[in-house]
Amino acid sequence: MRAEERARQLLFEMKDLRSRLREAEETLRAIRSGEVDALVVSGPQGDQVFTLKGADHTYRTLIEEMKEGAITLMADGTILYGNKRFAEMLKTPLEKVIGSSIHRFVTSEAKLMGRALLKKAIKGPSEGELTLSVGDGTLIPVYVTLNTVQLDDVSILCMVATDLTQQRRTEEIVASERLARSIFDQAGEIIVVCDENGQIIRANKMACQLCGQNPMLQPFDTMFPLRVDSEKEYPCAKKEGDGKGFSLSRVLRKDFIKGMEVCFTGKDGQLLSLLLSATPLLDRQNEILGCVLTMADITDRKQAEEALERRNRELSSLHAIASTAGRSLELEQVLGDTLKTVLDLMGLKAGWIFLKEDQSDKLTLLSHLGLPSGFVQEESEGPLAECLAFDVLQRKETLIAENILECPRLSRSLPEGETLACHASVPLLSKDEVVGVMNLASESYRPFSAEDLNLLTAIGHQVGVAIENARLFEDTRQKSSELQEAYGRLRSLFEDLKAEREKTRSLRKALEDKFGLGNIVGKNSKMQAIYELIEDISQSDSTVLIQGESGTGKELIARATHLLSPRKERPFVVANCSAYAETLLESELFGHEKGAFTGAIRKKKGRFELADGGTIFLDEIGEIPPSTQLLLLRVLQEKRFERVGGEDTIKVDVRVIAATNRNLAEQMMEGRFREDLYYRLNVIPITIPPLRDRRDDIPLLVKHFLELHAAANSKAVRGFSEGVMQIFLDYDWPGNVRELQNVVEYAVILAKGEVIEKIDLPHNLREAISRTEVDLSSLKDTERNLILRVLQETEGNKYHAAKRLGITRSTLYGKMRKHGIVVPGKD
Repeated sequence: MRAEERARQLLFEMKDLRSRLREAEETLRAIRSGEVDALVVSGPQGDQVFTLKGADHTYRTLIEEMKEGAITLMADGTILYGNKRFAEMLKTPLEKVIGSSIHRFVTSEAKLMGRALLKKAIKGPSEGELTLSVGDGTLIPVYVTLNTVQLDDVSILCMVATDLTQQRRTEEIVASERLARSIFDQAGEIIVVCDENGQIIRANKMACQLCGQNPMLQPFDTMFPLRVDSEKEYPCAKKEGDGKGFSLSRVLRKDFIKGMEVCFTGKDGQLLSLLLSATPLLDRQNEILGCVLTMADITDRKQAEEALERRNRELSSLHAIASTAGRSLELEQVLGDTLKTVLDLMGLKAGWIFLKEDQSDKLTLLSHLGLPSGFVQEESEGPLAECLAFDVLQRKETLIAENILECPRLSRSLPEGETLACHASVPLLSKDEVVGVMNLASESYRPFSAEDLNLLTAIGHQVGVAIENARLFEDTRQKSSELQEAYGRLRSLFEDLKAEREKTRSLRKALEDKFGLGNIVGKNSKMQAIYELIEDISQSDSTVLIQGESGTGKELIARATHLLSPRKERPFVVANCSAYAETLLESELFGHEKGAFTGAIRKKKGRFELADGGTIFLDEIGEIPPSTQLLLLRVLQEKRFERVGGEDTIKVDVRVIAATNRNLAEQMMEGRFREDLYYRLNVIPITIPPLRDRRDDIPLLVKHFLELHAAANSKAVRGFSEGVMQIFLDYDWPGNVRELQNVVEYAVILAKGEVIEKIDLPHNLREAISRTEVDLSSLKDTERNLILRVLQETEGNKYHAAKRLGITRSTLYGKMRKHGIVVPGKD
């Protein structure tokens, strides 16, 4: 029963609610149409009457048609009335707006501000900005004004809301325009805007500064007479006299320009290089409206490029000279080839070189090109006393004679119709001393520029060094001949030393078991000679220079020499000169005092001091810098040095053994290694042959390494297959003994059985051997054809053929027999 009563009560309430809803809708319709003049609202204070004054329908229409949103609301924010504009602003039906709270449409961030405005409006007018959330979820900024209206003792709030969206957009556009104008005026580039007729309608400050006045409404081509780079072709260039001018007409025909290099003469007369870009402006119908031109000042860049280009030309020329001078050590050939290269590089006609005698200023003509025979004959007897070359000898600088015909000897020697004009005389310097003079002449008048003078001076230094090197080579060759004679005399003394050698051999046998020659495996004759040499020099304190490729065992030779010497009980100290920076190498070798440099927190002894009484091994001696070379030279000469940051002189008794994989003689001749230091180190030279030159030692070496690594890795490997051994014999071993040892260790570790097979070898070794086998026949044919061609070019002269091939004459004979080549000719 209770349920039925409850159901009936609910039905009754629903009917009542529907009736009240219909009344409200009808009331709303009547209010909008103006049919109702008053409205009764029931509240906690009783019924209150609100007069709508239907007679004021005109004012209601005015409110409905206004562009701002207008509403009336209670003090708690309940909306009593709103116009259509307010509903449109909120994108919400008006019937859903009326009766709702204004706070429903205010964003959460602005609610506090909204409540404050309502509270303030009760006491008096209030205004401020709010952000409303509209029906589609977007936000709109509004400016609201609120006033209180008294209607029959009831306070009603009237609010007018103005949409600020368009105003904010306008402000953004204005700010953007202001920013764009500021960027336009402050831009580092020159920017100009032209109309369809080519007149300037806008130009930034850089453009005004460039032309020295305001170019507005002036033709662009008049205000900016640009000239195009004559070395390049551009469609916008037009011929003007002997050059090319820039024309804007092509751009106004819708052509784009990007990165055109142009020239412009500024108001101060300075020639500027500009990088021009132009873009036509088109309307929607693709009709031309004008164009925008931007120009960047690249004058500094162009000057830098030109300077760099000049420097590159100089370096290229110097490289060509150095390459030419380095092809030979024969003095006449060096001078002839160098003179020809200089004339070709500089576009000159004639040249001749005098060499200065060591102890006098006498000049001797040694090389010439492009000169009359009569002049050459007279110059061979010696230059005239007033010759420019003698001034060059005294002043040590390049001199120029603009009229070479003032030289009577040359003018009367020239054939009829031939001329020589400008003449340059260049000192050839080596170690700041003039060793010769190079004279150059042009066929027609051409002044030598400062760039030419700098280049000629640099060439003079290069040629001077080449002359000195060639002379040194001649002197060395002469001394080598003398040494050969001395060797014959010393040979007789060698027999007297055999008895002493036998005693030394017994000592060597005792040391081999420890760490001596027993670790240097080899029966090759070259290695046997090294063993004997080690025995001979071990009792001496002379400096030893060991040379050989990486991995040939230079340190083993040094240790063996030490262990056979009377110093064997004293330290053997190793110093790798390439392992330290230039600033640290001096400290490493000679030590430093506390506080000598940043990080020197205590005194440290250097390697020389640690090796006192024993032997120091200087590995990679060719890597030491020039400053350290000078200090090392003093130690070798005086056995004295000072620590870095110290004042006390330290005296040591050490034997120096140096090693390098570089050609120190070449470095010395190139000026990268001190000559005096080289001869101090090269007292007793030892050259270790690469493994490829003593293949007969490979079986002994691989057996030795097999036993060593099999024991170390607990592997029962007893030997190598025939194929593996053949691979070892055929491979060139660029890494020498060290590479061979690494390969054996690798194979021992990977071996699955007692015999090492090909599959156990490193992949790169197998691959290299495979390529060698495939190309063997082609290599033989190539070698035979090369020998035949060189013999033909040298007309059968086997000495010159061997020299061109870079091999000895005996090697050439062996290869000719191998390939069955028989060529009659000179030896």
